[in-house]
Amino acid sequence: MEDSERDVDRVLDRLTEVYGDIPVHRESTPVPREMYVECMNAADNDELGGVRSLVSHENEFLLVRESDDDAWDVPGGSLSRNDTHAAAGTQYVAEQVGLECTVVDAFAAIKREFTLVDGGEGVTGLWVFFEAETFETDISPSSGIEEAKWFSHPPNAVGPHLSQRLSAATGDD
Repeated sequence: MEDSERDVDRVLDRLTEVYGDIPVHRESTPVPREMYVECMNAADNDELGGVRSLVSHENEFLLVRESDDDAWDVPGGSLSRNDTHAAAGTQYVAEQVGLECTVVDAFAAIKREFTLVDGGEGVTGLWVFFEAETFETDISPSSGIEEAKWFSHPPNAVGPHLSQRLSAATGDD
C-alpha cells in the first residue's frame, strides 16, 4: 500500500470515529505525467483531496452552479495544507455563499487514485461529502459562483455523487 493511501485510511478512521460509518467509493483516474507530478506534489503537501458540503435549513438545501458548469452542485473545493476536511467544508460554504454553517455528518467519501496513463503505482486522495446545517438563509454568492439557490426538491441536473443523496433527503426515491 502506498503512503498516500495509508494517509487517506488514517483520515477515514478519524472521520469514522466522529461521524460513524461513511460509505467509501473508490475511483481510479489515469493521468498524463505532468498531472501525475502535480498530484504527487499535492499529496506530499497534504493537499490531494477535497470536500463538498450539503447545507440545509429547515426543509431546504443549498445548491450552487459554478460559472463554468451547467450542473447544480454543493459548495466545496480542494484541501489546503493543514486543513481538516470538516474545517475546509465550512470554510468553502462561507467563502462561496457567505453562510456560516456547522458540519453535522459525513454521508460519502471518495478515495481517488491517480495513476500514470502508462501504468505504475498511483497516488491517492480523499474527497469527503458532508451534511451541514445553518440558521441563515441570505446567500451572497462569490465571483466564481454563477447562481446559488435553496431547493426543497432536487433539480434535474445535479453534480455527480449527489442525486441519490438529494432524493433520499427529500423522499423523492
